[in-house]
Amino acid sequence: MNVLMYHSISAASGPSNIRLETFREQIEILAVCGYEAISLAVFKARQAGEADLPARPILITFDDGFANSVESAFPVLKAYGYTATVFWPSGRMGQTETWDGSDRSARRLMSWSQAADLAKENIEFGGHSVTHVDLTKLPFEELEREIRLCLDEIGQRLGRAPAAFAPPYGRSGERERCEIGKWFELSFGTRLARCTRADDRLQIPRIDMHYFRDPVRWRKYLEGSGESYFRIRQALRTLKSWATS
Repeated sequence: MNVLMYHSISAASGPSNIRLETFREQIEILAVCGYEAISLAVFKARQAGEADLPARPILITFDDGFANSVESAFPVLKAYGYTATVFWPSGRMGQTETWDGSDRSARRLMSWSQAADLAKENIEFGGHSVTHVDLTKLPFEELEREIRLCLDEIGQRLGRAPAAFAPPYGRSGERERCEIGKWFELSFGTRLARCTRADDRLQIPRIDMHYFRDPVRWRKYLEGSGESYFRIRQALRTLKSWATS
């Protein structure tokens, strides 16, 4: 099945931004093609072999918790009866994006009160560390704090401990996954692939929706005739990861 990954819904430049018109079109095509958005609980049960899924399931995720999603993306999802999961850095809520030193600091993250309102509408939340730091570069004590405190803060603020985590930048090694697995039931990465029951629960792949901004290409993929394009994107993504590792 497909686990979709979004970040920011805006007209700004950069691969982590998708225009609202494009997002709306992607969701509309999902609905037209008969896809049903499932919850994390259903996804977790499916991975454990404890539940069947709809004929065409989809899990929609957002990283970072940008406020523009509250204003634009979630009303679209609600119109189609879709749910989603947001992975956010608990220590940055209500602030602006400053963690990578980029010039995108105008992108504001949603507040705790906005998250609480969304939780009432069945939007789920997961951990994305406390400060959106590269976990692989931390000494163990700081690594543990970034993971455990994120779990605690989200649980205390929203009244329910999150079941899932997504490492910032998609970076995690055996040490990081071992620690994540102590506190969370699932962890989602950035490997470009469909998810199967055989996937490690702490290395669940996702589909970066930046690659499917073309509606024709997106519909072909969903209908099963866009495999060649998907394979090319996978190969290019692998080569890029090798080059930067």
